[in-house]
Amino acid sequence: MSGRAFRYLTPATQEALDGLVLSPRGPVEGRIAGLHRSRHKGASVEFAEYREYVPGDPVRFLDFRVLARADRRVVRQYEDETNLQAFVLVDRSASMAFRGADDRPTKWAYACSLAGGLVYLLHRQRDAAGLVVFGDRVDRVLPARGSPTAVREALETLEAFEPDGTTGVGNALRAVATRLRRRSVVVLVSDLHDDPDDVAHGLRRLRHDRHDVTVLQVLDDAETDLPWHGLVELEDAETGERLPVEAGTVRDAYRDAVAAWLRGLGRVTAEACVEHRVLSTSRPFATELARFVHARTRIGR
Repeated sequence: MSGRAFRYLTPATQEALDGLVLSPRGPVEGRIAGLHRSRHKGASVEFAEYREYVPGDPVRFLDFRVLARADRRVVRQYEDETNLQAFVLVDRSASMAFRGADDRPTKWAYACSLAGGLVYLLHRQRDAAGLVVFGDRVDRVLPARGSPTAVREALETLEAFEPDGTTGVGNALRAVATRLRRRSVVVLVSDLHDDPDDVAHGLRRLRHDRHDVTVLQVLDDAETDLPWHGLVELEDAETGERLPVEAGTVRDAYRDAVAAWLRGLGRVTAEACVEHRVLSTSRPFATELARFVHARTRIGR
């Protein structure tokens, strides 16, 4: 990566993630000997791109013609030469712009930091990472690649977008499912402010194709606790609908409704055999990401 400073991947984050390994839950469809178990043996013949040689790579994979011509040590990478193919889906709908206190990041910034950290981590372990940014439709798709440029492109893409419009989580999941040619890891980062039935349909579509799916649901504490007092006006960020309420009067009922909503989402994800983690923007995202990775390492063994 270049020396440029990225908003959603700081040197401190990189240091916190160094040494971690994101493991798939079960065998993956890859052909290179390395960190993960593969369902295939042998080597692919479809050339995809070059990547820089990393100490420890088998010398036989070096492209000696490029070495002789340009004095560069590069490895020929093939379409199926990665241990793991992963896609990170990031929700950029208007509700992701919310933050309940000035000392917390918006849900969008938190989600982008999670996504940037995941892409960086996958690159460090020489796996292929792709990125999908979506709102009510899929806005941008970066194919899964293992080159260093993939990390930079993902971070630049995240910086190019801001939260806006409505969400279509189910549509995004189904769109990704049609693009995946082999079994992959899919990580959805969203607040899940969408129709639970539509979300469930998208998750089931991915699981039907035997993809390894995780939902990282990003919420602000104010969304779950309603911490304000007196007369407040609640506004739906995506529809603009406003509702004046007396916070103290409705707080218990509000919290009960949120708890019921989360339980319902928990049932949806459990029925689809999807890992579901609720993350609060009040907790450091690097710590939460490390916990997620450590948990998957235990499962993947």
